[in-house]
Amino acid sequence: MANAILKGLADKKNAGVREASCDLLQILVEQGLGNAVEPFFYEKLMPTIVAETFADKEKVVREAAVQAVKSVVQVSSSWSVPIFLPILLEQIRTAGKWQVKTGSLEILNELVVSAPEQMARLMPDIIPTMTDAIWDTKSDVKKAARATLTTLCSLVSNKDIEKFIPALMYVGLSLPPSLLPPYATRC
Repeated sequence: MANAILKGLADKKNAGVREASCDLLQILVEQGLGNAVEPFFYEKLMPTIVAETFADKEKVVREAAVQAVKSVVQVSSSWSVPIFLPILLEQIRTAGKWQVKTGSLEILNELVVSAPEQMARLMPDIIPTMTDAIWDTKSDVKKAARATLTTLCSLVSNKDIEKFIPALMYVGLSLPPSLLPPYATRC
């Protein structure tokens, strides 16, 4: 199954086949195969879908890819988050195409809803990447990163620092990472 989906995603001449491959993954997940597709999805499909299909030239294919990944994330075990979060964070940091970054940020937003405890535990890994993303050169990425960072901050459950989150967000969003002290980017 994974090979058939990968073959469809690799068909550069037919956008309909690429979109159908994303739709097939989403249908499989929605029909109850969510946990069954996790192993091959994270190992074989996730890197390809995020790095390549999120940046497809056809908007319908990009949207289908993001929706397919969202479907998988919604039904996945929260214990799988540490497996695929590094893939998303790496793409947010290094992708050359802004669509890959915004798609990855959309998936992070979905993870806050579907696996809040795991995402809260992984905040030390997430925040440095988000700090850089809010200063991306593309305005679409900046806007998505700021919205995602706001959503991520909703995971803070420490009543002692909860009241300082707006001030920290303001400082973090108003100063580029190069002007922050070294300890400020490593929360």
